[in-house]
Order: sequence, then structure tokens, then C-alpha cells
Amino acid sequence: MRIHGQMQERRYCAKPETLAERMWIVYRLAAELGMGDGNGDLQGVVRVAALLRVSEFEVFRLAYRQWFGQPPREPALKAPFQVYLRSATVPAWVRAFVRQVLSLQREGRLDPGAFGIQPQPPATPASILTGIVAFLALCLVVALMVALVVDLQVSLPVRCTLPPCY
Repeated sequence: MRIHGQMQERRYCAKPETLAERMWIVYRLAAELGMGDGNGDLQGVVRVAALLRVSEFEVFRLAYRQWFGQPPREPALKAPFQVYLRSATVPAWVRAFVRQVLSLQREGRLDPGAFGIQPQPPATPASILTGIVAFLALCLVVALMVALVVDLQVSLPVRCTLPPCY
């Protein structure tokens, strides 16, 4: 990959397994491409999103609710989040929230439930069965499409359109 006129070889030892690992790779790539910031705003937001297992937009929503004491309206978050996406700069209220969450994590007292984040419910046998049935149905549709294409190719006569014809 060419970055700023220099060739750099990028190798990752293993496929990222967790959300935190994936987000860390995104952060590193953004920093290498010059999209990072000098004061760690991007890294902080990405890290907090990984710790709380939420999206970066949800980090903005949680920060807004904590700073202003009320749930945000969509337009109030849209503009600051777009600025964050373009320039990796965050408002002071997000920066304060990020510092608080990272401090709680360092102290070992981080509880996502304290911020109103509900844990994901475990998979039930019914949801697993639904997923398996949907996957098998998709495989059946793909197999039928392949069979149809193969059948059409075999049944259509092959004509010579350009000489020489053999």
C-alpha cells in the first residue's frame, strides 16, 4: 500500500477476532493515512466504543445524555458526529465522557449498565434454529440458480457468429 509516496508493507499476524481488535486496526489505519488527530480523540472514542460494545455514534449519544442531562435529538448529534468522521475532532462533552470511561476502566469499575447499556441476550435455541433454516434456504436458492444457469447453457444451441466456424 502506498502511503505518502512511500511503500509500506502491512501484515497482520492473525485475523482480528473481537470488536476491539477490529476497531484498533481501523484506528491504526486511519492514523497511518493521516486521518488521526494529535490529541487522541479518535483513539479515545474508538476505544470507549470497543469497551462498551457500542458504535461510535452511540458513544456520542451517551456523552450527550451525560453532559446535558437529557436524551439528544438527532440533529444535535448529526453535525458533531459528521465533523468527527471528517476530521477526527470531537466536542468537549465527548472528550470528557471518554476520559471518564477510560478512568473507570483503569480502576476496574467500568459497568456498561451504569450508562444504560443493556447486555446482549444470549442466543436461544429458537434463534439458532432460525439462523440455520435461513442459511439452508439461501443455499437452496443459490443451488437452484446455478442449476438453472447450467441447464440454460446446455440447452441453448451454440451458433457460430464469426468466421471461421468449425
